[in-house]
Amino acid sequence: MTNRENPYLKRRREFSPILNSKQRNDRNITVDPGSIQNLQSHINMIEGSSDPKHLGRYFDSGSGSFVLSFMPLLKEDLEKVHVTFKGFLQSQVDQGNEPSDLWPPSLLEKRQLLEAQIEIRNEELTWLREKIEELKKEEALVEETKVNFLANPITWPPGGSLSNGILQSINGQKVTLNDDGILVINEPRSPYHGMLVWKFKAQIMGPLGAEHRYRTRKEDKQALVENRPKKRVKYPPRPIYNAKEDKITYPDYHKDWAKIKKLKS
Repeated sequence: MTNRENPYLKRRREFSPILNSKQRNDRNITVDPGSIQNLQSHINMIEGSSDPKHLGRYFDSGSGSFVLSFMPLLKEDLEKVHVTFKGFLQSQVDQGNEPSDLWPPSLLEKRQLLEAQIEIRNEELTWLREKIEELKKEEALVEETKVNFLANPITWPPGGSLSNGILQSINGQKVTLNDDGILVINEPRSPYHGMLVWKFKAQIMGPLGAEHRYRTRKEDKQALVENRPKKRVKYPPRPIYNAKEDKITYPDYHKDWAKIKKLKS
């Protein structure tokens, strides 16, 4: 009997919270198609961690320890059913009955249930891996567009657009209101995504403009001393914003602007 003929396969597929989103809601099971970490955790539960120390196991938060994953357990149970079936066949021969490869109904039901579960687990693994690859491609695209965004020079003063007196964008970055009604940069391509606009003006644009003016004056003085035409001064590198730590660093600036009191939040 093939898997296509397995009477339990369709029902198991419908009951899968990974393959059937309705089951996630009805059974309150968290399967987040937008989270690589969440999807990987489900892979680990099915087939086990890739860590050599915990192959075939996953970390169970309930028990606080690594336990055997679903697939190894299912395959182990299926192997036991086959061993039992072989024992049954031998007993039939030992009792003088005609040799047969027909499965007794009770063993057949156990085997088909396990085979259906294994088939569904494999389908779930395929779905999970495909989703992870999709997310990785999306992340790579975001990183690529972020690099392209960074390639465009950021200049002073900060340009933007208004609508009904409300700022809509600043330096090519979309601006929206957060839950507190404060303007934030809402531009996934930007390294300043999620940053408060006032902080962007004060701690990114302010130091950048001041640094550029400082370098320009320095070049003016040097050109005068050397009696030569003034060179065009490029804008300094962008301040680096670490969103997780809410920290800003200023590469190669003549001052550590992060230590200047008036620029601190």
